[in-house]
Amino acid sequence: MIDGCHLTYTSLSTGFRPTEYNRDESDPNAMIYALKSFPMNVFVDADSMDTLVKVVKAARDKIIAEGWL
Repeated sequence: MIDGCHLTYTSLSTGFRPTEYNRDESDPNAMIYALKSFPMNVFVDADSMDTLVKVVKAARDKIIAEGWL
């Protein structure tokens, strides 16, 4: 939970794809990572999306703190 709100499923794709300038993948730090969430149901509203933004920011901060990026 974040700020008392239940979270939607969010996942991280590591090394999602190489950057344009790293097509040969010779630089392991020049990869694109993706945080994904699919909040698709009839109850999604503006508040749900605001919560999702908080979740993505918290996930980003945790990923950085854990040394993924």
